[in-house]
Amino acid sequence: MEITSLYFAFYSGIAVIIYYFLNQRFRNPFLVLISSVFIISYSFNLFVYITIYSVVNYYIGLRMVSSKNNSIVYKIGIVFNLLQLLLLRYASFTIDPLLSLLNSEVQVSVLSKLIIPIGISYFTLQGIGYLVNIKMAWETPEKNFMNLFLYFIFYPKFLSGPIERSNHFLPQIKKEKIFSEGNVVIGFRLLLFGLFKKIVIANKLSPYLQKAYEDIDKVDGWSLWILLLLQPLYLYFDFSGYTDIARGFARLFGIKLLPNFNKPFLANSVTNFWKRFHISLAAWFNDYVFKRTMFKYRKWGNGAVLYALLLTWVL
Repeated sequence: MEITSLYFAFYSGIAVIIYYFLNQRFRNPFLVLISSVFIISYSFNLFVYITIYSVVNYYIGLRMVSSKNNSIVYKIGIVFNLLQLLLLRYASFTIDPLLSLLNSEVQVSVLSKLIIPIGISYFTLQGIGYLVNIKMAWETPEKNFMNLFLYFIFYPKFLSGPIERSNHFLPQIKKEKIFSEGNVVIGFRLLLFGLFKKIVIANKLSPYLQKAYEDIDKVDGWSLWILLLLQPLYLYFDFSGYTDIARGFARLFGIKLLPNFNKPFLANSVTNFWKRFHISLAAWFNDYVFKRTMFKYRKWGNGAVLYALLLTWVL
């Protein structure tokens, strides 16, 4: 179900209408239902997997508070999240080559063909962030599984983000939603702007870039310079267009997703650029990796800053 397709627009439009006609207590279950159908349209195995993944994180979150060994439970949760990401997304160029060197015919990457891990990087970072928030007492564990499940699978953001924070998303879905013309106006504005960037600009640039890369050796010097300029623009308009569409549809349901781009090519420095480009990812690594690493090794002085920078960028 392509997010730029008429089918997706019709599906979401009907869902928004039904959503506001439902009683408040049925709205979150309804969002879970339509998000589940959306994921199943790509892969039923993926839906089963994300359900299991959500149950595990839900249970770990609760145990982190109730267990005397909460630090061990927390570490198990982080290892679980990282390990499943490694097995399903990165096994083909990390684990499989190692097994091949050991003369083993086992291929762990087969798992990714069975499950089709679409969106796994996004919901994994959200899962890790949720556990860190509980560990740092920035929020309490979510006791309603349906709410946490919706946090992971909410369909506008499922495929390509933005990377939501649990302490930003969960409080919103617990509030009573009243139909707002303001949300509709903002939602449609984001939608139209996103569609313009994705379809009118990115999709028009795509054929030229694909043709150039198919036979890169025959591309002349001037064409290479044009390619160099168009590639980042294509990535920006394609990705930010999707983000605007996702935020637009979410806003129609009265849910505000985190911003992901803020005119990055108008930045006046590299530092400022990274504060404007893929904001949810940069902010996630800043809060959960860079700052925590720097605080943990603060006794190293400037060495802590250098180590935190190195670790953040390697990851």
